[in-house]
Amino acid sequence: LAMFFLISFEFCAWAHHPAATAGRHDVSFNVLLATVTFKLVLAGILPRVSYQTTLDWYFILVCIYLTLMIFWHSVVGHMLFSFQEMSILTIDPPFMPNEHSLEILDQIALVVFMFFWLACNVGGAVYLKLMANAEHKKLAETFKRAQEEWEKKFQMNGPYRMEVLGGVGNGH
Repeated sequence: LAMFFLISFEFCAWAHHPAATAGRHDVSFNVLLATVTFKLVLAGILPRVSYQTTLDWYFILVCIYLTLMIFWHSVVGHMLFSFQEMSILTIDPPFMPNEHSLEILDQIALVVFMFFWLACNVGGAVYLKLMANAEHKKLAETFKRAQEEWEKKFQMNGPYRMEVLGGVGNGH
């Protein structure tokens, strides 16, 4: 959840003008560095395992997502204008012709990125909950079968029958 909110700060980059690549990169790379730092701190706290955990996969996908957003911020200003037109020596970006088209394109990208971010996180949370429920059900069935086999093996019937999962028995 903390990483979700941390990555959500990336959307603050859209507060800068689409042609203000440096301002957008400031936000983007700070979020990327904070994410990597967060992961390294967690790696130092959590015990080491020899396989990829769900958090590791989430971190990998987050890095790919941040990379795509950084790429967008790098090219959006230059999609409709040349590098010479975007130069600080020629025209200030807010006063460029066809600037409105650039802003609309950027707003569409913002909505797409936000929708994708929210959909992936909500979908991932639902998937993890469903998988946890299925695992819990499978584990409960395994315990029930083990209890039935144990009772059959020792023929525990009558007043001295003990419930393995229930604890005390039938009260005698």
